Amino acid sequence: MIRRRLLTGTLSNFAGRFTTAGIWFVLTPFLLARLEPDGYALWVLMSAVASYGSLLELGIGGAVVKYVAEHVAAASATPRWRGFRGPSSSSSDSGFPTFS
Repeated sequence: MIRRRLLTGTLSNFAGRFTTAGIWFVLTPFLLARLEPDGYALWVLMSAVASYGSLLELGIGGAVVKYVAEHVAAASATPRWRGFRGPSSSSSDSGFPTFS
């Protein structure tokens, strides 16, 4: 089972990278014809900046997903409103429930 998932993931990753490279090979002459060399240079520069930006993410997005999932799982194991007291009967009776 794990071997099949690993093979499927590897092949789909390879297919995605191959497809991306193929699209760039087709897109480059089209962009050069439409944008002229100066416009194409700006296009490549902006693409490079975006690529380096995604490299500098350093896995923060994946870490956020992991820790939020862990927090939600831990919170669902305990009652959420343990300290619910109902409507407040203090001197500042607002009528809203209070939590302790």
